[in-house]
Amino acid sequence: MTPPKAGIDFEGVRRIATAMESVVEGRYYGLPAFFIGGRFFAGYRADIEALPVVLTFEDRDFLIRAKPDVFYITDHYRNYPAVLVRLATVTEAEVREVLESAREIAVALGPKRPSKPRRAARPRQRRK
Repeated sequence: MTPPKAGIDFEGVRRIATAMESVVEGRYYGLPAFFIGGRFFAGYRADIEALPVVLTFEDRDFLIRAKPDVFYITDHYRNYPAVLVRLATVTEAEVREVLESAREIAVALGPKRPSKPRRAARPRQRRK
């Protein structure tokens, strides 16, 4: 039996993510991203050819220990419950599984509440 082919491009990720129920594609910090209920759960970093995915810290640590060639973090993500997925080494099945887990977490957290509208700035009073 041959092992599954490793490597997927962003179009493959997009196909998997947008096929999931209620997933919407958009932008997050200017990057392509996927949302459910307004809540970000995965994105695409073309600069490092990686997929940041929101998970629990426990799941993230497990994946990094199990497959460090596929899952990793940078200092930027160290304090966030997220993992980076190397698109060059991940299989389509692994992408599907990690996206489904991230989507489930986003669903469990519920829809993102809209931010409060900002109050208009009051005009400054001139001192006499």
